[in-house]
Amino acid sequence: MIKRIYFFSGVFLVVFVVLVLFSYAGPHPVSYHLEILQLEHGWGYSITRNGKPFIFQEYVPAVEGNLRFPDRKSARKTGQLVIKKLRNNQLPVISKRELKQVGLTDKEGKKIIKK
Repeated sequence: MIKRIYFFSGVFLVVFVVLVLFSYAGPHPVSYHLEILQLEHGWGYSITRNGKPFIFQEYVPAVEGNLRFPDRKSARKTGQLVIKKLRNNQLPVISKRELKQVGLTDKEGKKIIKK
């Protein structure tokens, strides 16, 4: 009887240790997916993290008002920049300077970010 208790206690301990080791086996890989969305009066993007909704951006960040991205390309470039920041463990905050670097323009080709 006592041998059985020791045996089952040992098995339980081994299973417990294995489960703990597998649960802390290191950081799990994070995957991001960018989807460009055609919205009413413009474009936007959404980012999923490991298949779950993470960011939904329907307006150009860092500018006043509710300005949508004027084209697919600018929404894609901005979304890619956000993912790059996330992968580098940075906050996904976009500045006006970064929007200039992306080359954000309106439908007539004029720069939206002027300062």
